[in-house]
Amino acid sequence: MSAFLEITDLNVSYGHTQVLFDINLAAQQGDFVAIAGPSGCGKTTLLRTILGLERAQRGTIRLGRSILTMHGIHLVPEKRNIGWVPQDAALFPMLTVAENIAFSLAKTPRGVKKQAQSGRVDELLELINLTLLRNRMPSELSGGQAQRVALARALAAQPQLVLMDEPFAGLDPVLRSDLRAEVKAILKASSTTALLVTHDQTEALSIADTVALLNQGRIEQVGSPSVVYNTPASKWVAQFLGEANHLVGTRRGDEVETILGTTQFTWSGEPSEQETLDVLIRPESLRITDSGDWKVTAIEYCGHDALLTLQRGVDRLDVRVAPQEIRSRGDEVGVALAGPVLAYPTT
Repeated sequence: MSAFLEITDLNVSYGHTQVLFDINLAAQQGDFVAIAGPSGCGKTTLLRTILGLERAQRGTIRLGRSILTMHGIHLVPEKRNIGWVPQDAALFPMLTVAENIAFSLAKTPRGVKKQAQSGRVDELLELINLTLLRNRMPSELSGGQAQRVALARALAAQPQLVLMDEPFAGLDPVLRSDLRAEVKAILKASSTTALLVTHDQTEALSIADTVALLNQGRIEQVGSPSVVYNTPASKWVAQFLGEANHLVGTRRGDEVETILGTTQFTWSGEPSEQETLDVLIRPESLRITDSGDWKVTAIEYCGHDALLTLQRGVDRLDVRVAPQEIRSRGDEVGVALAGPVLAYPTT
């Protein structure tokens, strides 16, 4: 089955500076894709190119049955049938909530009755649970309410695709978490394909069906949240997607020897015949025991769990534990494996 959105060998430059290199990305209809990466890696440029605000030097963008970008073809933004949700909501300050949502409908074909447009606004207000605020002005909304209105405005004309550029970045952590879940539910209820740009690893893993990791203009890995977290294709992906212990290992046949002893491992990326390997162990893949020569040197308490930093000479480990397993700073403990060990060829 061919993808609903298909980006092939996309290259984008600003003048003589290339920003995106051979981008390949696909999504099925109704998918929620997160494009994650650090600031300056090309995430927003990719969205702007899909939207038609930037021209590609090479490559193809196809949406449904339409070619948006190809050699000699550049469909203008207003003909791409794509919704846009910017970081700051960008609501029109002199229009009410309902009028902001209806703005996109003003460009619908002639013959569409005002009654039908009004019905669409009512439908969207109900979808974002803001019916009672339809006559509010943007200045009277909270940040989360404003972003829901921006999403409804993007959905009003029933676009084939919605692009979101870090729409939760300016919100406090609790509101951000709640709104992420609400936005995902709204998009799933409308069966809309969506691309979200974010530099927040937790956001990408918690909201998306598929995560694409972008680094210095190149896609490092694409996969489900569990795949990219548990089997990162490179050391960079592993470091970007949360805490990780990186150890030097010596290969012993099908096992690897590290400061934690000798154990079986799984290749992440291409297998190698190298004897010395880079080894990755997530903090939650370790557990502490009562006896040992590792000293607790730091405790990062997170409420639902804690991250303990352990030291033994020049060696250091991070171990994630449940609240009832938290030790005191200075305690001596042991460490045992409780999860997968991944290995990469040493670069």
